Amino acid sequence: MKHNTCYILEREFLLKLSPFKNQKRAKFNASLIKGDLKVLGVEIKWLRKIVNSLSESERKSLLSISKFSYHETEKMKAILINKIKPYSKRLDCLRDFLPTIRDWAICDTCISDNKEAKKHKEETLAFLLSFKDRKEEFIQRYVVLMYAIYLAPDHLDEYFTYLVNTEFNGYYAKMGVAWALSILLVSDKDKTFPLLKEKKLDPWIQNKAIQKARESYRISKELKEVLLELRLK
Repeated sequence: MKHNTCYILEREFLLKLSPFKNQKRAKFNASLIKGDLKVLGVEIKWLRKIVNSLSESERKSLLSISKFSYHETEKMKAILINKIKPYSKRLDCLRDFLPTIRDWAICDTCISDNKEAKKHKEETLAFLLSFKDRKEEFIQRYVVLMYAIYLAPDHLDEYFTYLVNTEFNGYYAKMGVAWALSILLVSDKDKTFPLLKEKKLDPWIQNKAIQKARESYRISKELKEVLLELRLK
């Protein structure tokens, strides 16, 4: 779809967002997101309410937009996609949407809103594996965090092999791996700790994973002290 056509369709949703704009929040959110989309500063609770209120034709219109100018309208599409049923159709839409993501907040909305992945583990795993060779920063972030949050401990050895052998591109992909490892240190410590002990991961990722784990209140003081010894130079 041409950019001009996308913007004409997007304006329909910008009008719905207009009453909830907040300039102060927009400035703050833009500083956190660091993306190339304009930011309105609309709280996500309002985005969800607006998405829930859309008519069928409005939903089709939002899903048809392939390129956005505003962060919030793209996030509305992410929210809507993760409501699609059946689940197989949702994955089809995500397959087209994920390569277009340009900031971590949209990526993380796709992750946090797809809680049904736990009910469709094999289907979700096959979907994630179809992206395992992709190099895009936010696709890599999506893959590693979806697995850690919804699929672990199934296929954990293969997941760790992927983490060791993959070159992760960009800050947000690497941070996604570090965050995933800190999650797995809580849920699957007996398998995750040996991975860190082997020191085969990218040094930045290893050290950031240790930092994130040491910031967690769910990890014991004893383990936090041991983790310090596994930092790489």
